[in-house]
Amino acid sequence: MIHLAASIAFLAVVFSMGCAQTTNITRETPPAASQVEALPEKQLYLAYNIWRMRPHNMKCINYKSGHDILPAGTKVRNVDIILDDRTKRNMITFKTEEDRRIYNIYFTKNWHPGKTIEDYKDLMITTKSLEELTEGMSEWEIKAIKDGIIVDGMSKKAVLVAYGYPPEHRTGSLFSNRWIYWRNKFVSFAICFDKNERTVPCQ
Repeated sequence: MIHLAASIAFLAVVFSMGCAQTTNITRETPPAASQVEALPEKQLYLAYNIWRMRPHNMKCINYKSGHDILPAGTKVRNVDIILDDRTKRNMITFKTEEDRRIYNIYFTKNWHPGKTIEDYKDLMITTKSLEELTEGMSEWEIKAIKDGIIVDGMSKKAVLVAYGYPPEHRTGSLFSNRWIYWRNKFVSFAICFDKNERTVPCQ
């Protein structure tokens, strides 16, 4: 009986210690959704100049005709990829911060082999301002970008900010020393680079 009583007493002590440990555990309760402070959205910008043809019928090929340009570094919002119910084609859409105009830019798969519309959205829209996009460039390169022109001696990086990406159906790689762009549906032109990847007159 003495041994039994001692065993019961021992178990009671162990049980009480276990309970004490359990009651000391604190569990963090997740804050209510209304108490969570929303993180500010990052400012978005255009990564390169986009020629403004018809605001609701532009294309990722970025025809370079005229001087009406949405400049690289333009602040944008409401960036998305949507399906045009009328044409049944996907397009990149965004709204400019300054004038609140909506632009729809269609993606034509045949002109961009190896790329998707999601890829082009990521190429077109950036979190970098114009100052960040042109960091390390010369003043004359930055002026050419703002003017929407290409001059001799520009780096490939500067050309990409000035003209965007050359359509992949004619320029298979950015490592190429000859990039093909388009003025309109029928007229193309080349930009050539030397061994230092600087623009030179095409031969």
